[in-house]
Amino acid sequence: MSITGIIDAPFGTSGAQTAADVYLQLGDVQFADMEVPDKLPFGGTQQLAVKKLLGGARVIDVVGPDDQALSWSGRFRGALALNRATYLDAARRAGAQLTLTWSALSYEVIIQSFVAEYERDWEIAYRISCTVVSDNRHPDQSLQLPTLDQVVNADLFSALSYSRATPLGDFAPQIEPVISSVAALQTTIGAAGALSGNIAGLANVAGALSVAQVATSTAVAAVDSQLDGAVSLAGSTAAGYATSLLAATTLIQQSANLRQTGAFLNRMSINLAGAQNQ
Repeated sequence: MSITGIIDAPFGTSGAQTAADVYLQLGDVQFADMEVPDKLPFGGTQQLAVKKLLGGARVIDVVGPDDQALSWSGRFRGALALNRATYLDAARRAGAQLTLTWSALSYEVIIQSFVAEYERDWEIAYRISCTVVSDNRHPDQSLQLPTLDQVVNADLFSALSYSRATPLGDFAPQIEPVISSVAALQTTIGAAGALSGNIAGLANVAGALSVAQVATSTAVAAVDSQLDGAVSLAGSTAAGYATSLLAATTLIQQSANLRQTGAFLNRMSINLAGAQNQ
């Protein structure tokens, strides 16, 4: 069974990750709080020996992977800030091979550069760059697809977010049913449990989803019917034009949010239909 879509955020969470959530260790130094970077790029290039022949033909020999330097920056704070900075600088001087680990990634590295910017004994910004000696991971040879429950919950999370962010304006009678029906869909999915192979649960979710799709389509049609000619210059005063422009801006936001809600509901419908046909 194929799954349509990519998970945008874990269901029931904001998807945000803070420095406290990230485990980062170099040698025996475990980084924490402001010492942990917001991002840590990894990857590299494939070394190629390219021979260009007459007529534009090429002969390419694959030499091997060339991992990029692992570089990041952060800030040491507190009573041990200076001690931690000087310790890493000593490791740079020693040129020892260290293990760098974060999340599921692990490399053997040598500190190529370490630069500390002293502000106070307790406040030191730093930048560090490590040359990769080897990759300790076993490279993934296959791409793991998300499960049906994961993609359905992810699309539900997005549909909930867009529907609840839609301003009601003059279309509360049309938009409120969208919000309530998507919320009801959330309840139905929660009650169904695991969806894969769950015939009764899939049927219940499909029914609730259909109600939400109809409500969303109805609201989109109502809002879009007012968009054409929402802003008119003919015979308008400056104040009148500003008012109509503001109304049009609200209509555009309503239409965009409702269409996004509908798009996630439609993708959910495709995935559920695929599961029911298995």
